Amino acid sequence: MERKHSLSSISSRGSRFPDSKRWRNQEERRDYNDNYGRTSGHRSSRSFRDSGHDDDHRHSINRSRRDYHDDSRGFHHDEKRQDRSIRNVTDHERRRYGSSCSSPRGRRPYSRGGDNKPSHHSSLPNFPISEEYAIRIANNPIVNHGKEQKLTGNHFKLSTEKIMVYHYDVQISQRVKNESLIPKNEPPTTAGGEDDSHNTGPTPIVNERQMVFLKRNSHRIVEQFVEKNSKFFTTHPYVYDGWANFYLCAALRTEDLATDFEFIAGDGGGGSGNRQRPSMNERITSVRLKLVDKIDLGIVEEYFQRRCRHLPNQIINICNLVFHNILRDNFVHNHSRYFNMGNVSEDESLPYLEFVFGFELSVRMAQIGLSLVVNPRVGCLFSRKHDKLIDIIRAMQPGFPRQIDFNGINAILKHITIYTEHGDRKRYYNFHSLIPEKPSNLRFKDASGEELSVFEYFDQRYQVNLNCEYPLVLAKSKGGVSRSQKNHLPLELCFIGKQQFINPTKTSREIQTVALRKSELKPEKFFHCIQTYVDKIIGTDSRLLREFGIHIHNRPACFKGYQLEQPTFINPNQFRITESGSNHSWALISFDPNISHRTLDQFSYMLNKEAGKMNIQMGRLIRTLTYDIRSIGQIRPAFAEINRAGIKFCLAVIPDRNSALDPTQIYGACSSVCTQEFSITLQCLNASRVRNPPRGYFNNLLFEINGKRGGQNTVIEPEFFRSQLPTIDFSKTMIIGLDVNHPGFRESVPISIAAAAGTYDSLLTQYISTARVQKFDRTEMIHHLDEIIKELLAHYRFQNERRVPEHLIIFRDGVSEGQFQTVRNEEIPLIRKAMEEKGSKNMTLTLIIVQKRHNTRFVTTEPYEKDGRSRQMTRNVPSGTVVDNTIVEPNFDIFYVNSHFSNLGTSRPTKYIVSVNELNLSNAELQRLCFFVCFNCVRHKMPLSIPTQVMYADLCAYKSKIHIMHQLLTDRSFRDQRSEDFDFDDDRPSLESIEVENRLIQRYQQFVHIPNNSKDCLFYV
Repeated sequence: MERKHSLSSISSRGSRFPDSKRWRNQEERRDYNDNYGRTSGHRSSRSFRDSGHDDDHRHSINRSRRDYHDDSRGFHHDEKRQDRSIRNVTDHERRRYGSSCSSPRGRRPYSRGGDNKPSHHSSLPNFPISEEYAIRIANNPIVNHGKEQKLTGNHFKLSTEKIMVYHYDVQISQRVKNESLIPKNEPPTTAGGEDDSHNTGPTPIVNERQMVFLKRNSHRIVEQFVEKNSKFFTTHPYVYDGWANFYLCAALRTEDLATDFEFIAGDGGGGSGNRQRPSMNERITSVRLKLVDKIDLGIVEEYFQRRCRHLPNQIINICNLVFHNILRDNFVHNHSRYFNMGNVSEDESLPYLEFVFGFELSVRMAQIGLSLVVNPRVGCLFSRKHDKLIDIIRAMQPGFPRQIDFNGINAILKHITIYTEHGDRKRYYNFHSLIPEKPSNLRFKDASGEELSVFEYFDQRYQVNLNCEYPLVLAKSKGGVSRSQKNHLPLELCFIGKQQFINPTKTSREIQTVALRKSELKPEKFFHCIQTYVDKIIGTDSRLLREFGIHIHNRPACFKGYQLEQPTFINPNQFRITESGSNHSWALISFDPNISHRTLDQFSYMLNKEAGKMNIQMGRLIRTLTYDIRSIGQIRPAFAEINRAGIKFCLAVIPDRNSALDPTQIYGACSSVCTQEFSITLQCLNASRVRNPPRGYFNNLLFEINGKRGGQNTVIEPEFFRSQLPTIDFSKTMIIGLDVNHPGFRESVPISIAAAAGTYDSLLTQYISTARVQKFDRTEMIHHLDEIIKELLAHYRFQNERRVPEHLIIFRDGVSEGQFQTVRNEEIPLIRKAMEEKGSKNMTLTLIIVQKRHNTRFVTTEPYEKDGRSRQMTRNVPSGTVVDNTIVEPNFDIFYVNSHFSNLGTSRPTKYIVSVNELNLSNAELQRLCFFVCFNCVRHKMPLSIPTQVMYADLCAYKSKIHIMHQLLTDRSFRDQRSEDFDFDDDRPSLESIEVENRLIQRYQQFVHIPNNSKDCLFYV
C-alpha cells in the first residue's frame, strides 16, 4: 500500500462541501414546497388577520424536530373515543350537519360541529370534516384494484351560476401635454393588449421606458380610471389582471367613458426611475377599453352535464383572477402565493432572512366540477430590518469587509432588485455581482471623455465621500433602453427593494435546511391551515364572489383510493444486494490532509467488513493517497496516476474546508476528470463522514458503489412483473426517463441541459445515459430529442446482440398542462423520427408525463398504524396509494400515485398523464407500471416518489452542469467568452449575442459529452 503526502496543511476556512446524499433526492424531503418567487409588491394584511390562527400556524412550523414524529401516547383504539370531527360526511348525512355550500348572499358559513375531544395526537388540531361530492364527468371509470382507502384531499368544490362576463382589452398610454399625435396608420407602441383597429384617431407614442413605467403602475392607473368613471362601476365590481384583461359582469358604453386624466405616480416601487422629474408629472394618461369577448359562466354546468364538449380555459382564468383580486389587498402576493407578513419566523443562524407563512391557491378542473386547491406555503425573503444592501451583507458575513466570500454573497443576491437615491430620483437596478474592485481603483471615461475613478466621480458629481475599503456593486439598469447596460455602484449607496423573495432551493444548503424545517406540516396541521384559510375567504362576504356567481363549498373533498400490491424481490433481504458488481482493485484518495492514515485505514476496513455482510465483493485496495491541493490543476495529475496504474474505481475524500479552494470546485473537478477524461468510476465522500460515519452510512454508500460498478441491489422478481403486467415483455422493452435542467435564477450559465436515462436489460437495472445542451427556454421543449433517442437505441442494440426494442416507454418530466400540446406537436414527431431511423417499423410508443410540482395533497381520512407493530399513527397515505377519481381532471387520462411513504410533513403524490398508449395498456396496468418503475434505484432501498428513470435523468443533467462549471474554471481559452457578459434574456437580442450564444452552446456540449466507457456506469448517482 502506497501513501503520498504533502507537507503543507490547510486552515479551517472555506465553505462546506454539500453532502453526497443531497436532501433534494431523499423522498421525505422532496415533499417540500418549492418554486419560490423573486419579488412582490407590498400590501398590508388587514381583514384576513387572525391572531389565533397565526399563533397556531407559527407554533406548528417552529416546533422542535422531535414533535414532527407521531407519539403513541395520545392514541386511542376504542372507536367510541375517536374524535367525531374526523368523520366523513356522506350525502345521507348532510341534513344532520347542515348545508356545506357558501351562501351567495354572504350568510355566515357553516360552523363545524362535533364534540371537542382530543384527536389521536393531543398536540395536533382536529381534522376537518370532508364530504363526498358526486362525480359529474370522468374520462375513465374508477379502477378498483388493491386495498380500498378513504382519503381526504385539499380540493374544495366550487359552484357557478349562469352569468355573462364581458372581457375588455385594456390599452394604457401616456403623452406630454400638448404633444402632437401621430396618425393611426403609423405603427404605434401602446402599453396594452390588442391594437384597436377600429379606432381611427391619433395614438401617442409610448417608448420602452414608458412601457415599463405603465406596466408597473397599471393597477393604480386603472383604479384612478375607474374612480373617474365611478358612475359606471358603482353597481358592478370588476377584476383586472394588471395588464391587458379587464372583466365585468355588465356591458359598458365605452364611448361614454372619460379616457384621459393626469396620473402622478410618485414612487411606484421599481422600474426605471419612479420618482419622476417635474416634466414627467405633466403627462396625460389615457385608458381605453375595447370589448373583445363575452363569456357565459353557465357553460361550466353545461360541460359537466355533457351538453358541450369543451370548457374554455378562460373560465378558469376568470375564477383565478376573482380570487386574486379578493386576496391581493389582504396579503403580500408573490406569483400564485399569498403571504401574511404579520406571521413571520426568523432563524438565529440566518439573521439576514425571514420566513413568512401563507398559502397557494388555484382553481382547477376536477371530476366533481371546478375545485379550489389550497396549499400552505412558506416564503423566504430578505429581512425587512435591513434597508441598505451593505447591512444585508454584514449580516451574511460578520467579517465584512476584512473577509469577503464573493461567491457566497453573489449566489444569494444575484438578480435581486436594488436602488440608489443619490441625485434627483430613484434609480432601480438588477444586482449582478459584488466585485473585488474598489472605488479608488476602477477608472472609466465620463460623457466628456475625461478619465476618472468611481471615487472621484461621486465626489465631484454628488459630493459623496465614498469608503474605499468597500467593494463595488456591478448592476444592470432595470427597464428602459439601458437595461443591458452594466453600472458600477458604490456599495454604501445601494438600498434593497421591498419584499425581496428568494428561492431557498437555489441557494445554500444551510438555507435549504432551515426552509425545509419550517415548511414541515403534519397532515392534521396541514388541513387545519387550509380549512382556516378557506373559512376566512368565505367569511369575507365578498362582493366579487356574489357578482361573478362563485360559491365555495367549505368542506374538503373525500374520495376513494387504492393501495397497490407491493412487489416481490429476487432477494427480499433489504440488507443484502442481489448481485455484486465488478471486484476489480480500487484506490482511496484523500484531498483532506487533516484526515490521518489511521482514520483512512479504519474507514477502508469498516467498508470492506460491511461489504462482506451485504454480499458485495469490493476487490483489493491497492493504493491509498493523500494530497494537499492548492489549485484545481493539481487534481488531474492525481487521477492520471491512478489511471496509469490501471485502476478503474476510486473513492475520493472531499474536504469540508480548504484554505485555497471551494470544496464544491474540488468535487466538480474530480467528477469531470474521472468521468470525461479517464473513465474512472468515482465515488466521492464527505470528509466529515469519513471521520465519523453515522449509523447506516456504510449500507447506503455500498448500495451506490455496487450500482456504479454494475451490480444489482433491489430487483423486482421477473415473475411478479409477468403476473402484474402481462402485456409488457420487458426483455423487448426500453424504459426512458427525460428531464430538462434549467439554470437557477441566480446562476451565471444561461443554458438548459436535457438529459435522458434508459434501461437496456429485462430487470430494469442497467442504464445508458446522455445529455444535450440547449438554449435556456422555459417552454421545456427538448430541441435535440431525436438525437437523444437515437443514441439510446444504438446503445440498446449494442448491448442486446443487435436487437432493437419492440416497445419504448418514455416518462417525460417537467411538463405543465399548458405545454401538453407542445409535447404532442413537437417532441413526439422527433421521437417517431428516431424510431424510424434506428428502430423497427413495428416499434410501439407509450409516453407518460410525470408531474411532481403540483398542489394536490391527500391523506387518509382516519389515522392508521404506521407499521402494525407499534402504536404510532399517521394520516400520510401508505406506499402504492393510487387515486384516479374525484379530484383528477376529466379531460385527460390522469391519475396520482403516491409510491413512497413520507415520515416528514404531508406526503406529495406524483401525477401521471398518459399522452400516448400504443401498447393499449389498461388503466390498472398503467397505474401498476408507474408504481413499479419507482423501485430498483441504487440509491434507495425503498421506492422513490418518481420513476427511477426520471430520477437518473435529473441527476445526469445536474452532474453535466457541474462538469460545465468545472470547465469554465479551468479552460483559459474560454474565459474571454463568459456567458454573463451577454444578456440572453433580451427580447431583441443582437446578432452578436446570438452568435456568441450558439458558440457557447457548441462549446458547452463538448463539456457534457459522456465517453462510451462512462455512459452505463451511473456516474451521476
